[in-house]
Amino acid sequence: MTPSSKCYDLIKRFEGCYLEAYLDPVGIWTIGWGTIKYPNGNPVQPGDRITQEEADYYLEFEVTF
Repeated sequence: MTPSSKCYDLIKRFEGCYLEAYLDPVGIWTIGWGTIKYPNGNPVQPGDRITQEEADYYLEFEVTF
């Protein structure tokens, strides 16, 4: 099943996008649209920064894989 644009819009509306790593409310380092681990399996770390294009790719990766 391929996610629709409405699926992505819903996630984006609730998550928000942050291009610099931050601690989420439960203490997990997060970046982009809610990414806690990069596609290579490495966790998000303090001080990490990404581009908007990377944030969008990570979201798509997490939703489709």
